[in-house]
Amino acid sequence: MLRLQSALGIFALLLIAWALSENRRAVSLRQAAIGLVVAFVTAIILLKLP
Repeated sequence: MLRLQSALGIFALLLIAWALSENRRAVSLRQAAIGLVVAFVTAIILLKLP
């Protein structure tokens, strides 16, 4: 349950940033998706390290 809450928090922050942006059409969904993947991979790696 805690992991789901963390994931929803990340998406909520992205949604808030998008909603408050001045030029919403300039947001690249590809770059946002790549950033999310990098964040999740980094989190998984850090959680697996002793």
